[in-house]
Amino acid sequence: MTEKALSVREYSELLGVSADTIKDMVAKGELYHLRVRYRILFTPRNIEANETLLTKGPKPVRSASLIRTLR
Repeated sequence: MTEKALSVREYSELLGVSADTIKDMVAKGELYHLRVRYRILFTPRNIEANETLLTKGPKPVRSASLIRTLR
């Protein structure tokens, strides 16, 4: 079974945002992706996970990290 992986350019066109936005989101760890050498790829499994992630909104703050921040 082979999966078609999308490049950053193809994925940005799919989402309707710039390629730089996708690269920034990957750098910040906001998108699931696959790195092969210097290429960033998105498999159908990554795309599905990202759709769930993007529709849920920001991650909730964990209480332990909040406590450390407040100290």
